[in-house]
Amino acid sequence: MNPLTIIKDNKIRGNLALVYLRLCLRAAKTCDKNRSMYCIVYPQKELCDELSLSVNTVAAAINRLERLGLVINERVGGGKPNLLYIRNVDSTGGDNNGSI
Repeated sequence: MNPLTIIKDNKIRGNLALVYLRLCLRAAKTCDKNRSMYCIVYPQKELCDELSLSVNTVAAAINRLERLGLVINERVGGGKPNLLYIRNVDSTGGDNNGSI
């Protein structure tokens, strides 16, 4: 399913939308625009503080975004924050990279 269709069909609401948009804003500031995926390091605690949401709410939102195919959460371990890969979707609704 196309990520823009998911957003347009109101399948991303409330806190889920806040988390997704915040991740996209961070990715836009830190990554090359020509990539098909943006990789960011964003500690969940920092995301919680910026959005004034609980750790459980943010974790649930990231898990839901993962199930929708909008982000990939790569566990690093060793007390380091996970790597989050944000899908780059062009304005026409097509994927720049095909399947994930």
